[in-house]
Amino acid sequence: MNRNRIRSRARLVTAYICLLMLGVILAGCGAEGGEGRSAAGENEKTHLTPGRIYSTVDRAPAEEASAEEVEALVADSQAFALDLLTRLSADGRNLVFSPWGLLTALGMTHDGARGSTQQEIATALHLSLPSERLPMAVNARDLALAESASPELHSATAFWAQDGTPFHEDYLDLLARYYGSGVTVADFNGDREGASRMVAEWLAREIGREFSAEWAPPVSDAYPLLCVLTSAVRLDALWAHQFDPAMTQPRPFTLDDGTEITVDTMSINTDFRVAEGEDYQAVELPYAGNTLAFLAILPKGPATATPPTGGSLTAFEENLTPGKLRTIIDNMAGGDLTVVTLPRFNFQRNLDLEPSLTAMGMTTAFSDGDFSGMTPTTGWFIDGVAQQAYIEVTEQGTKAGAATEVTIAAGIGGSLELNRPFLFLIRHVPSGALLFVGEVRDPRSAGQQ
Repeated sequence: MNRNRIRSRARLVTAYICLLMLGVILAGCGAEGGEGRSAAGENEKTHLTPGRIYSTVDRAPAEEASAEEVEALVADSQAFALDLLTRLSADGRNLVFSPWGLLTALGMTHDGARGSTQQEIATALHLSLPSERLPMAVNARDLALAESASPELHSATAFWAQDGTPFHEDYLDLLARYYGSGVTVADFNGDREGASRMVAEWLAREIGREFSAEWAPPVSDAYPLLCVLTSAVRLDALWAHQFDPAMTQPRPFTLDDGTEITVDTMSINTDFRVAEGEDYQAVELPYAGNTLAFLAILPKGPATATPPTGGSLTAFEENLTPGKLRTIIDNMAGGDLTVVTLPRFNFQRNLDLEPSLTAMGMTTAFSDGDFSGMTPTTGWFIDGVAQQAYIEVTEQGTKAGAATEVTIAAGIGGSLELNRPFLFLIRHVPSGALLFVGEVRDPRSAGQQ
């Protein structure tokens, strides 16, 4: 983004999404004045308590959205995830991100946007639902996830606003009805450090680990912060069939460039669901409860290659469409005893998503955005979108999370050795929702990528 252009503007919108256990923050600011309910006001549709303002409307039931609308949202989110995957994987490093976390944060941004700003956000997110139906579908999706995946999966949202910042009452109703959230008053401009610490402590409670904003892009003190929208999600799931630590031993893993390294690799024999095609082998490892699963896809080289070779992960992903992913999942089946070897890995990524989202069609929001569905003020724009993602896979299970800042196998019955770069997708089995997507290119790489 052109920083000289930013400095010439009077207002700034900032948003954050971070991936620790999965957290999302959206922050923004705008001019004073205009009409709407401020963080210091109250009427018959809103309720004010010390430090809080919220709509009195009840959380909407999942039935407000049809099954077809929820299915459309899941399909749209898969298309968004695979599009973003090809753009983020270009640097050839380990990767993990949460398309669900991004959709939630940018969905709330979308709900407050209007005109071309809203249309471009919808384009970038591959949304096919009418804009007014998106909150209902997101709410139904979140309630379904909470009901079927609890306690392995947890999510929460909160909205923070500078005292006096005006918001439309309809937007406050939307926050309460479809996100279960109100507005907490904070003094971002008089006590930036204290307000930021309050948000960080809330995130820490929700994501189940200490939260640090050091990953986030810097926000200039030259601009007043008026609102921060937060969403937190965490995953902490045990395998349905846990690996025996005694079976973990050093095994070879071949990198993209053909270099063979040795990494600690887990091994298990059980009847997993597997699938195989001309250019891939896949295995699905269920988590306890069988509503969440870890889907690993290993590219294959040409069938004529002698000896058999591994296929390019990048090339495979470039040809991985939502339709092909559905075919892989539909072809998953159990069979004879399957031996699976999987390297242990633990890493996180800090991702600047503005270039990718801009290339996907979301341009106006980063320059002259229209957020009149959220506030009566003008001059708001998104200064950046970043996500921090984390995943740890061990013999016991998986821990993963995300925080986003918007700155507003062999065939069935054989063995599958995940011993070269592979794609993984952590999904909600009943709905097909993709919670986390990533790549393991070098299992040795721990910590920040």
